Amino acid sequence: MREAYFCLTVKQNQMSKFSTIPAIIRYMIEDILRENGFSEKQTAVYLSALELGEAPIGRLAERSHLKRTTVYSLLEEMKQNGLVSFSKRKGTLYVSALPPRVLVDRCKRAARLVEDALPELLSLAYAAPVKPRLRLYDGIDGVKKVLLEFGGSLAPTMGFTDYERMPREIFSFIRTSVVPLRRRTGIPVRFVVPRSTANESVQKHDAKNFGEHRLLDIDAAQTAVELLLFDVSKIAFLSFEGRDTFAAILDSPGLHKTLSGIFEFLWKIGEAQSKVQKE
Repeated sequence: MREAYFCLTVKQNQMSKFSTIPAIIRYMIEDILRENGFSEKQTAVYLSALELGEAPIGRLAERSHLKRTTVYSLLEEMKQNGLVSFSKRKGTLYVSALPPRVLVDRCKRAARLVEDALPELLSLAYAAPVKPRLRLYDGIDGVKKVLLEFGGSLAPTMGFTDYERMPREIFSFIRTSVVPLRRRTGIPVRFVVPRSTANESVQKHDAKNFGEHRLLDIDAAQTAVELLLFDVSKIAFLSFEGRDTFAAILDSPGLHKTLSGIFEFLWKIGEAQSKVQKE
């Protein structure tokens, strides 16, 4: 732990000699760039070029703590991708970075194109002769991975759950990690849950947590396993029964369609029961 702290401190001190960006903010920016396809070295070069405005390759190498030959190789690739531009003055090659706003707009356009192409991409996936149909995840960490995949879905999401049975750790994880993810994707979630004090309490905060719950007068014992429907074809099963904590994702368009139909039927029943309760 002390060694890790020492290394981080050294890196911050090295960066502070050159960077005008506070270290903690720089780390956040680096994470964002890497998540959008930048390598670690490309990130260093891009941020250095951004800070310098326009600079020769030697200055970039010094600022990014990389060898000149490495920087030159990286810049050639980044130029092809439109991330930097070159200009030559008095025999010296100068480099400028793509403005951040243009980079953000490009990422947004790419995301829209992928979303528009999603149906065709899914069709191609199901046309493949060999594809994974069932994935298993063990323990609490496995359940969290499935919840994150569910939360990041760009298609309508729905499911059956019971917060009375849900471990506190999982409930907290949903609130702190999955809900913010749903807000970013803009896809709310709908859940059918047994009528209970805990589930009614969760329902009161639907607007805040970007979801909607319908309460049903059903036996809670019938909801021992949570079931999630997402991504047009995926069905996730989550079990929280003592040591038997696991998750599984089954990829089946036909079964997804059937369960979605059952969900919509129960959703309407929940609406009717809610009206009776109010009366």
